[in-house]
Amino acid sequence: MDPNLRDIITLSFSGLAVLVSMAAIFFAWRASSRQHALQERMLALEDAREHDRRKSARSAEVRASIQREALEPQHYWLVVRNEGLVTARNVKVLLDGKSVLEHPLVPTNENEVKTLGPGAECRYFLTITMGASSVLDARIEWEDDSGQSRQWESQLKV
Repeated sequence: MDPNLRDIITLSFSGLAVLVSMAAIFFAWRASSRQHALQERMLALEDAREHDRRKSARSAEVRASIQREALEPQHYWLVVRNEGLVTARNVKVLLDGKSVLEHPLVPTNENEVKTLGPGAECRYFLTITMGASSVLDARIEWEDDSGQSRQWESQLKV
């Protein structure tokens, strides 16, 4: 074989080997970059979850429902419950835009509860009369250890 041809073939294989090496380096770098970006996204997600967990550990979750008394089916109660892990303070319960004690369905002898500890509940007796609306717009506002004013609202069916 001609020495020049042999040098050309050797040089071609060497060049091809360099190109394959460069391609391997490029693809390894790209895979590493993608892996790094994925790890950063996973870390950000874990940080957000940890932030939410800490926030919920400092949050009260106040909800309301209407319950019917089992032994007296004509008696209804508005039950306000703190389902969170901390105390809810400055609790304000509104029915149809009015303070719970000003609403016509709540008797005047009721006392308003302003603080609900974790797992605690308060009950307001409802005097349901003929012609009264069967749906109430309920809104609860409160403060807790999260440092933010919180609220919950829903329509409740009697």
